[in-house]
Amino acid sequence: MDSSSTDHHHSHGDYSHGSHRHHRHHHNKSTTRRVNFLDGVWAGFANLFNFMGRMRRSEYWWFFIFSIVFAVGCYFGFLIWLDYGEQILVEKYTNVGKAKMFPYEYKSYSIPVYIFIVLLFSAQVRRFHDVGMRAWVPYAKFLVFVALAWHVYRVAHAARSFDFNIGIIGWSLLLAFIALAGVIAYVACKDSEKERNRWGRSPKYRRKLYEELPPPPDMSRKRKKT
Repeated sequence: MDSSSTDHHHSHGDYSHGSHRHHRHHHNKSTTRRVNFLDGVWAGFANLFNFMGRMRRSEYWWFFIFSIVFAVGCYFGFLIWLDYGEQILVEKYTNVGKAKMFPYEYKSYSIPVYIFIVLLFSAQVRRFHDVGMRAWVPYAKFLVFVALAWHVYRVAHAARSFDFNIGIIGWSLLLAFIALAGVIAYVACKDSEKERNRWGRSPKYRRKLYEELPPPPDMSRKRKKT
């Protein structure tokens, strides 16, 4: 009788430990999968005009890297095109030639920045949603950037050269832009909310098996009864 009881207890003990292992196994592989560079780029472009969804941390940073590379590529492309344009202008070494080339030079420096900001705008909004926060900071940063770009454009084209001063308004807008960009960078480093929130299910913790699985049975009470 003792041996059968012992075997009975061992079998229940093995079941209990096995259930614990099974539970931990599902908990660890609950829903996450690694995101590569192409996944991040696709998540960015497929939702370029989506301001209501969510975006996980790794997707955002992969798309951030792509946006930098793309903007730098556009910059060098504009420089090549600008050098070709200068060769066409006969009077490129005169003041008239420089005045003619300034609008093109300004575009070569500014358009890559515009591309970088616009590409990341919706991604930053969805990143805030993913951590459960309203996206007023990305919206504020975008508005500050528009105001700063317009102010720099007016001042630079009035001077017709890059030797200009943006003034107090320009510096104030620039400092506000840097501060908001710092807040966005901090939030972008936070992990996704595991639960569903008002902007949808978590793109990282999709199935949440760790919540759906029942807890392992407590065999200690059954041992006491037997």
